[in-house]
Amino acid sequence: MPRLREDRGGSRVFHVVPRGWAGPSFLAMLLFEKYGQRQPLNRQAERFAREGVPLSLSTLADQVGAAAHALMPIYKLIEAHVLTATRIHGDDTTLPVMAKGKTDTKPCSVSTSCSTSSAASTASVLPSGSQSVRNSARR
Repeated sequence: MPRLREDRGGSRVFHVVPRGWAGPSFLAMLLFEKYGQRQPLNRQAERFAREGVPLSLSTLADQVGAAAHALMPIYKLIEAHVLTATRIHGDDTTLPVMAKGKTDTKPCSVSTSCSTSSAASTASVLPSGSQSVRNSARR
């Protein structure tokens, strides 16, 4: 649960992660770069190191996980709102993905779909041209 605490100067400081070192602005930037700009954490770590702030990949991954945990109540509210619909449309988007150690990218398909009339929803990330495996509970 996010908390306010007093710093040495007596002012109140907000921490998204209790006893955490990262503030809300840093976490917002980290998540936006990762999900909004598709910037992998290893490249973000390299950029921080070039700017004189050495942060390991595992430290950044821990912060992403902690931020996801902090955002879970909002996710649950959005999920509950969306699942009240009688019909939900899906999207199939392709993204360029580069494997570690490779120099070229391959298109991957990110597809999501769900329906309130079935018991399950599916989400998959597959190389383009691959067949997705559907959840058997949908049938």
